[in-house]
Amino acid sequence: NNTFIDADIMFFRDIVIEDGATLTITCKLYMANNASIIVKQGGRLIVDGGLISTENGKLWQGIQVWGDTTKSQKPTYNPAEYDHGRVELINGATIENAIVALDLWEPENYQATGGILYAEDAIFRNNAKAIHALHYRNFDPYEPLIEWDYDGEIINCTFEITEDYIGDETFYKHVDLASVNGIDFIGCDFVLDENATNIS
Repeated sequence: NNTFIDADIMFFRDIVIEDGATLTITCKLYMANNASIIVKQGGRLIVDGGLISTENGKLWQGIQVWGDTTKSQKPTYNPAEYDHGRVELINGATIENAIVALDLWEPENYQATGGILYAEDAIFRNNAKAIHALHYRNFDPYEPLIEWDYDGEIINCTFEITEDYIGDETFYKHVDLASVNGIDFIGCDFVLDENATNIS
């Protein structure tokens, strides 16, 4: 069902958003270090001014947004129904202290790439990696030979590593894109504090 988390809370296991369901977070959500948020194909996560972090001084696993390599990111019939998981980060939403804040696929499953992301005025803070997208070609659902841009927009967002970076994982880069075309980064800031530790 469609669910709201609007009071600060700690989760000790995975949160899974199923096909057809929407989870909206407007508060502080703390995740255990071995926990993930999984947005399955057809599911939707909205972080509206909320914060997702960890409380115990260790990085948490981050958000997985599962796609479908064989499907277009454009809905075929109902404009509200997608074959891919979707995440929206708005109104100062913050994702911090994750190993991978947003993995736009199901890790190790190359048939589940193509997760959809819209982020505006969001903050990615002290993540070992903020965004990871790979090996997906978007296409016109009626003319599969016509390639479209990947459905990803990141607008006026801040990517930062501060001196408070936990450092359990070596930081190499904020964003990792491989074999994807057309994700938009508009007006974003990328920051790395010289006092942060465990930086490549």
